[in-house]
Amino acid sequence: MTLTHQAAARRRIGSAHPWRVPVLVAAVIAAGLAARSPITAVGPLGGRISSAYGLSPAAVGGLTTLTMVVFMLCSPFSTTLGKRFGIEVAVVIGFAAAALGAALRTLPAVGALYLGTVLVAAGLCLPNVLLPMVIRRDFPGSVGTMTAVYTTTMTVGGALGSWTALPITGAWGLHAGLVATGLVALLAAVTWTPFEREHHQPPATAQTTGRSWRTALGWQVSLFFGMQSLLFYSAVAWLVPILGAKGISTTDAATLLSLLTLIGLLPATVVPPLAARAHHQVRIAAFVGVLQIAGALGIVLLSGPALVAAVLLTGLGLGAGMPLGFAFFGLRTRDGHSAGQLAGMAQCVGYGVAALGPIIVGVAHEATGSWTVPSTFFVLVGVGSLVLGMLAGRRRLL
Repeated sequence: MTLTHQAAARRRIGSAHPWRVPVLVAAVIAAGLAARSPITAVGPLGGRISSAYGLSPAAVGGLTTLTMVVFMLCSPFSTTLGKRFGIEVAVVIGFAAAALGAALRTLPAVGALYLGTVLVAAGLCLPNVLLPMVIRRDFPGSVGTMTAVYTTTMTVGGALGSWTALPITGAWGLHAGLVATGLVALLAAVTWTPFEREHHQPPATAQTTGRSWRTALGWQVSLFFGMQSLLFYSAVAWLVPILGAKGISTTDAATLLSLLTLIGLLPATVVPPLAARAHHQVRIAAFVGVLQIAGALGIVLLSGPALVAAVLLTGLGLGAGMPLGFAFFGLRTRDGHSAGQLAGMAQCVGYGVAALGPIIVGVAHEATGSWTVPSTFFVLVGVGSLVLGMLAGRRRLL
């Protein structure tokens, strides 16, 4: 079935299948819950993974880096797979692959741990790229609201992944902690199954693939998204030991990592609709950058309750920045296919940049024997977020 224009989409949703809207909203929520949790669960378990598999801290950080590399390599092909199999089928395949990868990580072998991580990342790459296309296509008048729904549930899922990893591991063992988040991905796959028969394709009039790569705007959006991913996944990989070096217990540090994600719920809910209604997003992006810089500086310089406040401030900055990055996919494009192409480019470039973060932090720590220099890296990322966000926030379309 080929989607020819947005008016046809609204007629199909409103009358032909009146059940479709609530079920599609539920499917978007399930996708958000499953989009991060298989990844965020790894950070709090880093020490246990290191002990169980005999891996160095850099090798454990490499699990997060590997995830980013897979995202980088697979993102440009996600829209191609969506075109080949149908967007909805590709989303189901992606979540099923992520669930299989999470199960593979339970095998007691280093190779299975890394191979399962690759499969989880490759699977999650499909919905991460294709969901902005679905939102832009099926909710053309509510891009900001539905982006907020998706990014808010993504925030909740990421927080639950990091928060529940240690309790589950303590009760049932490391492998249970690694596989538990795969159940959420399996649920998301089931939720998207009713849409498999639709086989939506990009319209015949869609812009050609690769246009985003040839524009300054495409690179500005992509690199801004990269700064958000770089800061988030570096924190997921290393914030727990950074806080531990300042006297916070592993359990409390893992809780703070969860709160860093969870406190982003408020900006994740508010920022996309505000961005969609604004004439431009320059001021919003500037505010995001300032929050991230202030929080990162606090992590470097402060201790005690003030350090906790700095972590939460960083969480607010990330909770605003990542949804703004996703909102740019729809706000800087003219149609669903263009949104998918920009999302594919942004996640390829962005996760390629993000892949460097855990390695840089790990190598800096091993070279200096301290967490001060690695923590300062977060400040530089905040500066990059400020500059790139203001550039991407100017009112233009691809």
